[in-house]
Amino acid sequence: VLAVVGVIICPFVLKEDHLFFRICLIIGTVCSAGLITLCTLGIFWQSAIRRLCFFVIRVGCKLHLIRNREAIEKKVDGLCNDYAECAALLKAHPLISVKAFFLNLGQRAAYFIVSYTAFLALGGHGFRAFFPLFAIQALTTIAVYSIPLPGAVGASEAMFLILYAQVYAEDELMAAMLLTRGLNYYINVLFCATVTMIYHIRLTHRQNADNPLSA
Repeated sequence: VLAVVGVIICPFVLKEDHLFFRICLIIGTVCSAGLITLCTLGIFWQSAIRRLCFFVIRVGCKLHLIRNREAIEKKVDGLCNDYAECAALLKAHPLISVKAFFLNLGQRAAYFIVSYTAFLALGGHGFRAFFPLFAIQALTTIAVYSIPLPGAVGASEAMFLILYAQVYAEDELMAAMLLTRGLNYYINVLFCATVTMIYHIRLTHRQNADNPLSA
């Protein structure tokens, strides 16, 4: 939704003819649309998604890509049951999905606005660059998050250097990329790693205190 809004407001972003950007954007759009379709089918048409999954499993078995058919079919059944429970919850409380959508929309919008705050931090002025930066960040996310890399590391930086050249001067581009990615990804990773490590250490000490023999 945010990518569509960004393109409507700033259609010039799509004029970027770099081959890497074009290929990633097409793949990302197809993957996003496919996942949305599968999730929708899984919630509202469990029988259809179940038949589709079983068909893919049968084809995979015939092509010798899948070996343990029964185990995979059992996992598919479990997932379909989970989606069925979700569908029942949404039918009983339809406003939950609306609230979740807008909360997620706000969270993603805040994430995309980080690029504009980085622009201001580097000496940019005015509101003129807000919508181009927002649109570029939204399209960058669509383009790179289907790439099988943790956090799309490397791909995001490459896409940044391609698209943000429309906004930043050449001598500012690298600093803008480092600041923006540092704020919206690497600092988050370090923070989460620190919290996880502290929690693990505290949990270990607590278990040792409760069971002195294990220490």
